[in-house]
Amino acid sequence: MELKKNMEENKGELAEQYVAELIYASYLKYWCYPNPMDIEGDYKEICDLLICFREVAIIISVKNYSFNGNYERYKKKVVSKSTDQLNGAERKLFFSDREIVIQHPERAPEVFDRRRYSKAFKITVNAGEQFENYALSDEKSGKGIVSIVNKETFEVMVAELDTMPDLIEYLLAREEFLLAHPKAIFNFTEKDLIAIFLMHARIFPDKLITSINDTDESAIKGLWERYHHGRQAQSKRAANQISYLIDGLVEHEVLRVRNGESIARELMQLSRTERRMFSETLVGLVHRYQYIPDAVARSYSEFNGIGYLMMYYPLGQRSESVDFILQKAMEIYVHKYAPASGKVLLLAVSAGLTGWKFGLFEAAIGVDPIALAQLETLARAYGWFTDMTRTEYTEKEYPLEE
Repeated sequence: MELKKNMEENKGELAEQYVAELIYASYLKYWCYPNPMDIEGDYKEICDLLICFREVAIIISVKNYSFNGNYERYKKKVVSKSTDQLNGAERKLFFSDREIVIQHPERAPEVFDRRRYSKAFKITVNAGEQFENYALSDEKSGKGIVSIVNKETFEVMVAELDTMPDLIEYLLAREEFLLAHPKAIFNFTEKDLIAIFLMHARIFPDKLITSINDTDESAIKGLWERYHHGRQAQSKRAANQISYLIDGLVEHEVLRVRNGESIARELMQLSRTERRMFSETLVGLVHRYQYIPDAVARSYSEFNGIGYLMMYYPLGQRSESVDFILQKAMEIYVHKYAPASGKVLLLAVSAGLTGWKFGLFEAAIGVDPIALAQLETLARAYGWFTDMTRTEYTEKEYPLEE
């Protein structure tokens, strides 16, 4: 019995290691806490993985179970046990009578600020034997829903929905859909469900509900393969290539500068399509102005209440002069457009996509009128806002879409 117990523990550890490595090799690593411990309490592991992104927390339990054709045993060994563990983790994180301190592998210990989170997802990942036709969720009275996915599905979710906003959007829609079908077991894979979501403007359409209620699932089964290899998805993947400019900047440039973590956090809240749009704008500025002597160009957009200022500046300028102009540009745009968050994030670049500079400026409360007048004077001196062109820009997720 002791040998069997050790084997089960090793299987569990291997599964946790697999999921942690998958996540830490992806965009999720910035927000992921593998095996977080209650380091100022009982020092016990809270859950297998905790992902904290803005106002959303994702609590993950990892199991490694061989199905062996016994679904009832699977429900007991995996589903029920994992649900209890996830509910316990949620209870500790959100309802303890004391502060819970956790630690990211690359940061100092920090208090889990439960007031910051308006939504918590609980997910069971079965990294063991892969099979379909299992319940996609579990629920205990008054404790909310637990999503259940297998390893293959989890890999597809992380690869296809490869930004936090994209992943959260799917998890929200998925949860709403499953709450409408409690305890249902579908005759198609969750990958097919992801395909439906992506092919129908990121919702689960009414006709899907009708199809499931009529038990006519033949049109759904195998949909993932048709979607993944179809022209629309291929065109999206090709168009998205430029968007990884933002991901690369965060990993290789942004995190090395002062205040880099805060800048990275704002950039990584952009969806994949938004990153594509910003990357195209940055590359477009360089292509348009890099052969014009002393050119300084700007493009400004707002997303999620944050102002994003993209600038081209010429090579050969003194670094101090460039830094002064870029700093004042952020202050001027905060004053001029007053984004809801009071923040303007700067991405500046020069010829050949070199000389990257970054900044994040947050407006102070009760700004000195004299300082504001000085900013207005600077804007006039630079000739800004005198001959502006407003451009309405639409970026389709699927370029071939009519």
